Amino acid sequence: MTQREEEPVPESDVADVVAVLSAHAADVDARGRFPAEGFAELRRRGYLGLLVPAEYGGMGAGLAELTSLAQRFAGGCLSTAMNWAMHCQQTDLVVRHATPELRASLLPRIADGEVYLASVTTEAGKGGHLLTARDALRTGDGLAVEREAPVVTGGLHADGFLITLRDGPDAAAHEVTLLYAGREDLKVEQTGAWRTMGMRGTDSVGLRLTGRVAPECVIGERGRFREAAADSMVPVGHLAWSACWLGAARAALAGLVRWITARGRRPGARTPPRRSSRSGSPGYASTWNWSARTWARSPRR
Repeated sequence: MTQREEEPVPESDVADVVAVLSAHAADVDARGRFPAEGFAELRRRGYLGLLVPAEYGGMGAGLAELTSLAQRFAGGCLSTAMNWAMHCQQTDLVVRHATPELRASLLPRIADGEVYLASVTTEAGKGGHLLTARDALRTGDGLAVEREAPVVTGGLHADGFLITLRDGPDAAAHEVTLLYAGREDLKVEQTGAWRTMGMRGTDSVGLRLTGRVAPECVIGERGRFREAAADSMVPVGHLAWSACWLGAARAALAGLVRWITARGRRPGARTPPRRSSRSGSPGYASTWNWSARTWARSPRR
């Protein structure tokens, strides 16, 4: 995968975005709902077009900006950041491997915040195995899509989908084709719920998608999705996901440190037990464990 030359991403409003994400994060998690407020803010400020080249109206940024912003957004709301990061992963596929016709029609809409992309790669019986497919693409009047996926992150709220399909009824499972379908081209039906303990706001429900798209909506070469995945989808996705998890962990630790610091300043505050390690130095692991247990038992406000 080659890296595009990066253009500066405006930093002045990132803190404002994080504030919006943070303000709704607890409710998003408690209710297991899609983070509509945070995504509206990302759309409005142009962050859906982070990886869209400037010639198509996007920010023209690259992986450094993606991973940096993913960490910051995840510090506000992990679910919002994860949905956004996966959208950016799909955008990179369009930028690098779509036909000129599809790039010209789709990328400006992404840059304008009009199109949020969801990924459709899971299937019953194969789980999340990325490089194989069971449901087959059928040709005729355009390309016919009949696809069922048990997990589609943010799918109920997406404006377009990147969908993997076996290249035809007689194709082998590894002969996979990737194509773009707009929501307007599909009938979208929910087939499953999303009830998890973490990242509940990703709203990764099961969907059944049926419809037809034009031949120019194929991304990469037919039957050779593996090449596009290795060049773009896999590295971009794993960098973005790990950045989200790191950002959420950093924010959680920073919140714990602030709580401990504030608690230590209160009159009559308890102090953590000071134990020594075998080397005679303070047992910081014990101190942090005590602090975490105390914080977990304390009433929330």
